[in-house]
Amino acid sequence: MHTTSGEGLPGGTERAVWPRVLACVVLAVVGFASMWLSAAWEGGREGPQDLRFVVRILNAHQVSLERQDLARAQSLLGGPLRLAAALVSLCAGWVLARRLRGPGPGRCALAAGLALAVFAAIDPGLWVFLMERQPANALHYQDGRHQTFCLGAALFALAVVLEPPRRRAARRLAAQAATPAPPRRNPTRQLVAAGLVTAAVAQLLHTVVLDGLPLTNDGAAYRFQAHLFAGGRAALPWSPLHSFFEARQIWPGSAEVPRVFAKYPPGHALALAAGEWFGFARLFVLLGAASLPALVYALGRALNLPRPLLAAWLTALSPALLAVFATELAFGTSVPLAFAFLAAGAAAIARSKEHRPAIGFALLAGVALGCVGLTRPGTAFALGLAFAAASVTAGPRTLVRVLAPTVAAALPFAVVLLLFQRATTGDPWLDGYRLYARALSPDDTWGLANAPRALGTTAFNLSRLSTWLFGIGLGLVPVVLGVGSARGWGRVLLVGAPLALLAFYSLLTFHGVPWAGPVYLLESFGTLALAGAAGFDRLAAVLGPYLLRLVFVTSLIAVAFVLGWQFHAATDAVAQKHAPQLAAQREGIEEGIVFVHLPTAADRRRVPLPPPLGGERLVFALDLGERNAELRRALGNPSAWSFDPATGTFTRLP
Repeated sequence: MHTTSGEGLPGGTERAVWPRVLACVVLAVVGFASMWLSAAWEGGREGPQDLRFVVRILNAHQVSLERQDLARAQSLLGGPLRLAAALVSLCAGWVLARRLRGPGPGRCALAAGLALAVFAAIDPGLWVFLMERQPANALHYQDGRHQTFCLGAALFALAVVLEPPRRRAARRLAAQAATPAPPRRNPTRQLVAAGLVTAAVAQLLHTVVLDGLPLTNDGAAYRFQAHLFAGGRAALPWSPLHSFFEARQIWPGSAEVPRVFAKYPPGHALALAAGEWFGFARLFVLLGAASLPALVYALGRALNLPRPLLAAWLTALSPALLAVFATELAFGTSVPLAFAFLAAGAAAIARSKEHRPAIGFALLAGVALGCVGLTRPGTAFALGLAFAAASVTAGPRTLVRVLAPTVAAALPFAVVLLLFQRATTGDPWLDGYRLYARALSPDDTWGLANAPRALGTTAFNLSRLSTWLFGIGLGLVPVVLGVGSARGWGRVLLVGAPLALLAFYSLLTFHGVPWAGPVYLLESFGTLALAGAAGFDRLAAVLGPYLLRLVFVTSLIAVAFVLGWQFHAATDAVAQKHAPQLAAQREGIEEGIVFVHLPTAADRRRVPLPPPLGGERLVFALDLGERNAELRRALGNPSAWSFDPATGTFTRLP
């Protein structure tokens, strides 16, 4: 008689276990070893013609292959290699769809979605996009993509290999059967723990890695705006002396608009200013970060999705969210507000469908949407469209009981935004972003992207999303698998929120920063985490409950890897951007004027010098040569130094 397998099912012998163990070991070794082999296009100082192909082994050895004919390299990556990646993706999607769904049109749709998810992770056309748009930052934008893809592939392969031997019929039944709901437990402790992890890791990255300094020009502008608001002002009066203070994303003033202000809406800076009033500028940003897991859990319960607690933890550990909460970017305010809007709106629709009072949740959703509009108006518009579509799907009763009060509660915030725009630009219908783009940065205007560029930006964002969502390089696969867990209006909201953001921001020529993933999709990460948790639950029904533990451990490793990869590069960016301030601290210079030598436009873009607000003991200004005497006289002839960032040296001025 043959020995039965560990599950007591006939058809397997103990000897049959050894190939699985051997395959498991091989996959683990290959997967983790591949994490230390990377390849990327790297741009030089001379521009795209100086592009090189760099191979790194164990982060130490480099082999550089010069590529003179970039057109040939682009045609290879965007042609035959991309076609091969598409065929591999189609095969992988079809195999997985056959495993998880019976015959019918549903299987074809699932296979197409899975193929798209796999293709987003392996698309070689990403390098064509980088060579055309960001050759000098290709190493930053690759996000450790190759390594995390290997880790994600190893995760799914291990799940298949480690599946206990069982009959094919039993496997098919498990794939088709509904996953039994886990026993209800009080999630409060885990939600509090997840929130504390999010806030603690974000603050640790901010203080230890970034030295508490803005990572980007946007962050410096938000900090300047927050200081203005904390002092009770919306803008500074313009004067000719403001030519000494040049900082990207800050309107420098002109004869037509004689005020100096950050170009952004006021929401995020108001949150930072409120924190300054309490003695800690990031107070409300961290409180919002700590609330994220609970908000995602509430949204999952309202949509009646499986594993909302797993989704809360996936949100808490998402490398993109952890990274953005460590910066000064507006997403630190807009993301929790967007989650609050979606959770309250979904609860209102669910209560309305059950003929229960929904007005309170609808008004709360409107207030949250209005606050999102004060922070990121485009995001509020896109998410509002998704919510409106879900309300229409839920039925005409929902339009009156939910959508109407939500819109009514959001309208006062739109009026506040118009008043703020009148106080800054002088025109309530002209926002600072469009004013700045029209005069100083035309490429930042929304809607300029043509169809090919919009498609390229969309593919790039999907590719980055595949890594930055959960850390693993195949992050969109469980999302596609979990979309079917929602029904009716819930599915419209679950899918509509990320699709609306993806479509809206595809028309913006700028595609985000390298250190925080696809930032323009962050406000929908809660819905993606819920779909991903449902997808992992669906896989666990086929491959065994051990998969969820494997996912959690693997995500922890991958998140640490992605954040370590990117924030190592971020420290160099911070050191360059704040070189004058950091050098002055080292030299013990605490009072006077430091004239910073920034001879080129690229240097001035890299090092922001915001205008002083009054009361600063040490002022940093642009070195304008003979005109420096004007600023010294205006400030009372204090001590002055000249600083050259290229050499890192100070020169005392007479």
